[in-house]
Amino acid sequence: TGSWGATSGNQYDPSKVGTYAVQGNSVVITLGGETFTCAVHYRQQDGRITELKCGERLYGTSLCE
Repeated sequence: TGSWGATSGNQYDPSKVGTYAVQGNSVVITLGGETFTCAVHYRQQDGRITELKCGERLYGTSLCE
């Protein structure tokens, strides 16, 4: 389980704080009282998750156009 600042602000002074937990091939995100489950779309060989699919949206650290 981890936490981060989101929506606005920065990691040192977030205006909203969320948590996440990796459960197999899913990431459960809680932010502002809402919970979302995203699918792991791509995981590096070293285990790092670099792409998540949340509903119809794909989020990644560096996606090509």
